[in-house]
Amino acid sequence: MTDDSSPLERMPTGVPGLDRILGGGLWKGCVYLVQGAPGSGKTILANQLCVANARQGGRALYVSLLAESFAGMLQHLRRLSFFDASVVGERVIYISGFAALEESGLAGIVALLRNETQRYRANVVVLDALLPAREAVASELQYKRRLLDVQALGALCGFTTVMLATELAERDSLPARQMADGVIELAGATRGVRDERSISVRKFRGSATSSGYHAMRITGDGMIVFPRLEAELADAEPSAGSDHRLSCGVARLDAMLGGGLPACTMTGVIGAPGTCKTSLGLQFLGRATAQERGLLFGFFESPDSLRANAASIGVDLAALETAGVVRILWQPQGEHLLDELAYRLLDAVDAFDAKRVVIDGLEGWLEAAFDLDRMTRFMTALSIKLRSRGCTALMTSETKRIMDRDSELPLHGASPIYDNLIGIRRIEQNGRLVRLISVAKVRGSGFDPTVHAFDIGAQGIDIGDEWI
Repeated sequence: MTDDSSPLERMPTGVPGLDRILGGGLWKGCVYLVQGAPGSGKTILANQLCVANARQGGRALYVSLLAESFAGMLQHLRRLSFFDASVVGERVIYISGFAALEESGLAGIVALLRNETQRYRANVVVLDALLPAREAVASELQYKRRLLDVQALGALCGFTTVMLATELAERDSLPARQMADGVIELAGATRGVRDERSISVRKFRGSATSSGYHAMRITGDGMIVFPRLEAELADAEPSAGSDHRLSCGVARLDAMLGGGLPACTMTGVIGAPGTCKTSLGLQFLGRATAQERGLLFGFFESPDSLRANAASIGVDLAALETAGVVRILWQPQGEHLLDELAYRLLDAVDAFDAKRVVIDGLEGWLEAAFDLDRMTRFMTALSIKLRSRGCTALMTSETKRIMDRDSELPLHGASPIYDNLIGIRRIEQNGRLVRLISVAKVRGSGFDPTVHAFDIGAQGIDIGDEWI
């Protein structure tokens, strides 16, 4: 019997990212409802919990209330890397509750749980699924009473209960939602030809959680949750102020910036296609050292293409990679998840201890966005996360027009994203295309606001005098 005065302990779910939005995992001995349409991932989530619990030395009892065998479910689960067949029957026990439900209703399930949890010394119980249980009782009052019996039994015997519910009507799901200590919903949305799965915590007693919808995938490794980046800023400590400057690899531009890029800032490099934005990023990476490792996170140019382009402007990117001071992380275009990309970048920064970061370019993030309205908040959060890691970052972004005398910011309200702004333009003058570069902003510092013409050759970007 559990002591009501003892502090609650957390139980890891085994689902990457889910414990973060739950504030640390499920509370042991509590009751949780997981709701979602067929195919939303309820069974996978529950089995990841069971296997993770088994690996921690616990025992899970998976009780199916459906008139189906476990053979098909286990056959599919064996294809997922998280699944461990060695724990089945020993630490993860699958039993059918359909006969008990058919014979004695929910009272029969309560009796089954009482006997089997003691028999197997289970500390986790999964009830799959609630719809047959609701149909087995005559009234809502009786349904609620039996659910409370399950809750009381779990509290008495010290096991955590996870109930899976598929498409319960509002009136049928209300008793379970009221009784449960937490409610997790799995959902999906469609935009055009694209679907995106999501997970949300609708209720969670005893702890703060990360609100709203969070993207998730079901992969060959099982379910993976990507907490919404802008909801994860509590762990991003602001970087300490510093007078340190980093060379961008172009001496004249360093002078225009007032001595180089201020450390731990985000710089936007904005210009039309073909204006050498990526080249500037490569020259910035060319100054990487063992103390200031460089990371290029790109979408549109392959690593081989980047190495060739770098060599054409005098930057031996391949040698820097071999020396272990530069790394390229390429994201071929596809149906990425916005937050998945963010954590991939941040994990790479942490693993490589990168201090010089080039993000090439913003358009890759925009294409991954399912909800464009969140982009300014998301990119601001990404900028803060990078700065909190001591990174000095450049992010390229294209303007819509190939030739223009004016440039426009790619996102509305971009001021919190960019500490510094460098604008690159291409104009026609006397039948010749001229590239122009200017510094529009350096946070907390003076800078040269004049516009300069520049060329690019075997030694990289060569900035001339003030353009008139």
